[in-house]
Amino acid sequence: MIFGCRASCEAYPTFIGLAFLGLIFATVDNRPACSAVAPSANAISGTLPAQVEVELGSTPGTSVKLLHEWANILTRGGISSVRASAESTSRPRIEELSTASGRTYRVYGTIDLRGDLILPGGRRFSQAQAAQAIAWFQELARLGPEESRPKVERFGLTTAELLTLRQQLALPLGVTTKDRSRREVLQEILQKASVLVVDRVGVLAKVDSEEKVAEEVRELSTGTALAYLLRPIGLAIVPTKTDPRGGGESQVGVEIVLSTSATEIWPIGWPATKPPPNLVPQLYQFLEVNIQGVSAARVVEAVAERTQLPVLWDYNALARWGVEPAKIAVRFTPRSTTYAQLLRHCLFQAGLKYELRVDEAGNPFLWITTTKAIAP
Repeated sequence: MIFGCRASCEAYPTFIGLAFLGLIFATVDNRPACSAVAPSANAISGTLPAQVEVELGSTPGTSVKLLHEWANILTRGGISSVRASAESTSRPRIEELSTASGRTYRVYGTIDLRGDLILPGGRRFSQAQAAQAIAWFQELARLGPEESRPKVERFGLTTAELLTLRQQLALPLGVTTKDRSRREVLQEILQKASVLVVDRVGVLAKVDSEEKVAEEVRELSTGTALAYLLRPIGLAIVPTKTDPRGGGESQVGVEIVLSTSATEIWPIGWPATKPPPNLVPQLYQFLEVNIQGVSAARVVEAVAERTQLPVLWDYNALARWGVEPAKIAVRFTPRSTTYAQLLRHCLFQAGLKYELRVDEAGNPFLWITTTKAIAP
């Protein structure tokens, strides 16, 4: 239970110590001691994951009034136990205690001559920054000392969380997509995906039910396929933590959002780490070629058929620059070449290029985009 503290001592200069939560602080002139009171209406309620106790000291010459003010600020902010003593000069540090009620962190802080609160790690807060100071203590209660916290990677996930999510997103999509309604496909994915997928604001309901998916991506990993299906309609997925059962246990999954509303989105595939000839040797096989007046789209289709590589098109970039691969004729003079050289040469004539990417399971695919960036 969290308690607030109401100051009732008026002779601040004679005050040398504070204690709350049923403890008594003493005064040097034997005036009546101040005792803890019931929570005020402004006290923050709730139980923190760990208890936090604060021991405040001060540098020589610091006014005891400042100690009193900081003790009240921290107590009203929800700190369960605050003690202060003008005689304490302990260096700022954190001690972890084992108690019957669970974890407890005892924080030693110092009030300096300017009235700033100095905390471990060189953290400094003025009274105007009291909200940030309270947030620091709350974060300590949730996550523990900074040096013991799991390292946070991309998307605000820890290394373990990101690894688990990638493993879930690496499983095949397993939903037929070609020539089906995009909205129907996406709604089915929400029900059958190997990972939790949430549409918190109902954006899928606004997707045109008549729009069809041109490619079959059921064999691609869930993460890459889902990101690809969402991109043409201005949507994306971002990792999220949610409590689907309402039991207080968060689960890592992905949320469908507007692309423009997210600072970082889950990508359509990842850069290949293996050398391309090792990853897709068939792309570097030689063949005799003579291409005259064939569309760039047909060349891509033929290469995909022969190399058995999935092809994903960057429809956003094609639309942005008005590139229509099916209407652009390309040529390749008769000679021996590799599929990779053929593809690069013909795509360039159409203002296009390919990138070799891999999905979350490490399966390679071709990403076809424009030579110009999508933004002007």
